[in-house]
Amino acid sequence: MATPRSYGICYMGSKNALAERIVSLLPSASHLIDVFAGGCAITHCAMKSGKWQHVHANDINEMIVGAFRRAINGEFIGEHRWVSHEEFNRVRETDAYAAICFSFGGNCSNYAYSPKNEELKRAIHSAIFFGDPAPFRALTGIDLTPVLTISDLRERHIAAKHLANGGGIFINSLQKLECLNRLNRLNRLATAFSEEEKQRLTIGNVDFAEVEIPNDSVIYCDPPYRDKGDYRKSKGFDHERFYDWALRQTVPVFVSEYAMPEDFVEIAAWNKRCTMSQTSNALRTTEKIFVPRWQAKDLGFRPE
Repeated sequence: MATPRSYGICYMGSKNALAERIVSLLPSASHLIDVFAGGCAITHCAMKSGKWQHVHANDINEMIVGAFRRAINGEFIGEHRWVSHEEFNRVRETDAYAAICFSFGGNCSNYAYSPKNEELKRAIHSAIFFGDPAPFRALTGIDLTPVLTISDLRERHIAAKHLANGGGIFINSLQKLECLNRLNRLNRLATAFSEEEKQRLTIGNVDFAEVEIPNDSVIYCDPPYRDKGDYRKSKGFDHERFYDWALRQTVPVFVSEYAMPEDFVEIAAWNKRCTMSQTSNALRTTEKIFVPRWQAKDLGFRPE
């Protein structure tokens, strides 16, 4: 299938890099139920695949899953305000733009920039988004005025990096402008789907045990990973309750995790670069897919 380069919105724990592999593994049915949809990478890929007549994205975090719907409806187009550290801490639980575009790694909890870099990042933001080169010139002595005639913001950013590199300073700070990258990703979703494809989507914000599971469904679960600290707000998540719920389902259940109890069997595994490390993006993890052991044979997998 023809696909975009990325799926869903930038969100901590996103399955964007594995979306096509996971979706290809799931069997066709009338309904796909993405129980812990998060940034909706699997939902997005599933909608484009055409394997399911209906795709239901559910996540207890209403702001994040709602941001996916807002993005595909074009509601972030024209949004480009700067969000300070102070404002971020005040609005991160209610303002999807601030939470997604100004958080570290899309975790929606921690501000993206250190205090020593915030002023410079704001100056870059002013030049790229608002066409105002004065703050950056005041901080660095470099005049970005020549690049402001470029209308495309990504191209403007690239040109600004080259100009700053010629000045010999601050190039590292210009390498990444997280807000621009994430906002572009949000805005690309506005043209990613036809009206027919949008009609296949429903969104919910309930506890996983309250998700309605129609007949002829396939369930995909990407729950908070066990023993991963605060990863995707896993603190307080009742994993035993989730296991019991998954084992009771009468339709196929597929679970992304690093490890599962013996009542589940591993059916696939992929190495993936860890993008959430604050010290090294060279770290790699092994993402695995599990199904209930009692379902494995019927799904064509042989339990060990």
